[in-house]
Amino acid sequence: MEIAQPYLEQMVNQLSMLDEEEQLKPRNLYLYQPAHAEWDVRFGGKAGAKDIARLFRKAREHLAAEGVTDGYYMMALADTLENMDIQLYEHYRVLADLLLEAAQKALPSDDVRVLYAVMKGVRLGLLDPEKYLPAAMRGFERARVLPQDIDYYRLAQDEYGRIG
Repeated sequence: MEIAQPYLEQMVNQLSMLDEEEQLKPRNLYLYQPAHAEWDVRFGGKAGAKDIARLFRKAREHLAAEGVTDGYYMMALADTLENMDIQLYEHYRVLADLLLEAAQKALPSDDVRVLYAVMKGVRLGLLDPEKYLPAAMRGFERARVLPQDIDYYRLAQDEYGRIG
């Protein structure tokens, strides 16, 4: 399914209205950066990849200072990587390395957001399936899915089903 240009432009415009502290919040990374990456690839001349990578590095620094691994941060990385052009290898690699680092720290986990990001990382060929799928499957077995998490659980299941 292709997302329309006006929607992507609206997301990028909303992102630009946030100050950097707000942009670095994991939930905002998840809400805006995948659309930013897709807009950049399709309409922005791929000029925004450096800024996207910079924001994720700064977000990682903030999370590391707090000593947490955040599922929204991991989902943002995975979804942004899916929309980013691998030809922008230097910046793409930054995000791929951050996803790998986050997966290594987060697993084992029963957080469905983490499981979604791991499944997508495996499907995209960024995480080793032999290492990460068994840990994620154990997480699925332990996961207690709260009503507010059901959509993320379904997304994680969908990603697992797409792993070929």
